[in-house]
Amino acid sequence: MGATGLLMEYEDMFPFTGELKVVNAKNGYSKEDVKTILRLANESGLYVIPLVQTFGHLEFVLKHKEFRHLREVDKFPQAVCPTRNGTFSLVQELIAQTMELHPEAKYLHIGADEVFHIGRCNVCSRIGMKLGPGFLGVQAAKHQIFLAYVSQVLQHIRRTYPAVKPIMWDDMFRTMSAREIETGLGELTQYVEPMIWSYFSDWRHHLPQYGDLYKDVFPNIWGATAFKGSSGETAQIPNIKTQAMIHTSWISSLRENGHKMKNFRGIALTGWSRFDHFNPLCELFPVALPSLAVSMQILQDNEMNLEGVQEAAKNLNCQPDRPATLAFLEFDPNLDEFNNCSFPGTEVYRSVHAVMDLLVRRIEPHLKELESNFPVYQLHELYVQASRLDEHLRWITRHEKILANFMEEIKAAFKLVFDEYTLNEWIAANVVPVWTKLEAWKVVLTNTSLVEEWSSRPLNIPPFSVPIALPIGVTDTTTRLSHSSKVVPYKNNFPEQTTVPSGV
Repeated sequence: MGATGLLMEYEDMFPFTGELKVVNAKNGYSKEDVKTILRLANESGLYVIPLVQTFGHLEFVLKHKEFRHLREVDKFPQAVCPTRNGTFSLVQELIAQTMELHPEAKYLHIGADEVFHIGRCNVCSRIGMKLGPGFLGVQAAKHQIFLAYVSQVLQHIRRTYPAVKPIMWDDMFRTMSAREIETGLGELTQYVEPMIWSYFSDWRHHLPQYGDLYKDVFPNIWGATAFKGSSGETAQIPNIKTQAMIHTSWISSLRENGHKMKNFRGIALTGWSRFDHFNPLCELFPVALPSLAVSMQILQDNEMNLEGVQEAAKNLNCQPDRPATLAFLEFDPNLDEFNNCSFPGTEVYRSVHAVMDLLVRRIEPHLKELESNFPVYQLHELYVQASRLDEHLRWITRHEKILANFMEEIKAAFKLVFDEYTLNEWIAANVVPVWTKLEAWKVVLTNTSLVEEWSSRPLNIPPFSVPIALPIGVTDTTTRLSHSSKVVPYKNNFPEQTTVPSGV
């Protein structure tokens, strides 16, 4: 598809050893897995750039009690404190173990983006007090602390791995002046290569200060777009219109201001799997492959055109006539037409599309209709129009069966690509909440259907205390039934084969 390299952020999936072994995910890669990835990348003509977080986004390490003392803010395991004893040795070890398994690496990405907690500990905050009162002093301190720590990391890499060029995210530089950066990094500005990440559809956001901030500071610059993992923390299918606009706007940005860059190395197409370590999974890689193919083609062609999209479809083994026009950006932003393609992970692509279509277009709108037609405060009094209850109950039963069948397809498809933990997490995040609501409504509507006589208005509603939850299995509802029938208790009847284990 035109890629030349692979940027790999392993995080807790890397097979760390020694004192770092505690940070490993239980379903992480083995050393042999990493070697296989590197071999396959080499066979595909891709050089691999490992990414090791060195400042922020270190939740996967700092969440553990063994490394809690290195947090900048004790409550938040987001960033290390650069002044703590042990911080730099931790970062050195993260880098050392990663580079040991990447002996051929020519670049090392050190992360350093979104360091939200900086200058907050007692030692770091005193630096701000020395630089001046108020906001300006605090900002100057943050800049100074950041640049001093990054300089330490860069100097270590240059000494230890002289043949390796470091890359880092640029966003922490954006509030600084060119003079601040040059003063803080010194001659290291000629060594490190910033990667400007921007996922906006407006090209003016892509090059900080229209390219002027970095033009006389760094000789080498990278860019970073996104083919997935940028449109929403819980998004499960990339919106191709949004992703296409990100890439076409980057092209516009480079046309307008690219000449200010001494040497623009290239663009990385990022595909985040989580917005941060504690977030649920967003778009899975197989589901985003068509987005990657189209995005790659846009960058190669320097524009969005039908021929390029059809070339992307050809690379995915799609039918030759798909898509026939660029109008698919409007009427098919989720690339449903690519269901007829055949690429690695197609089964996951199709099954996720089928489930999300059922959830988003059919079940969730119906749940909203139920909430509208049967307000919670009336349900607590079993005071609803009974004429459509059976209809709604049949609808719920029918769609639970459809969803259960789709879960069988999901299970079979995921087994081809993912482990059981990924399957269980995806179902827990995307399906179980909806299934639980369906089951809850089934119980409520069944209870309500037993009522044959109703009391006079007004309803018994406590002032300023409107119920906020469905009355599932509420014992006192039995006293308001005209029947002797018992309230149906709620239980999770999700199909056993897709039940999410406790603890997920």
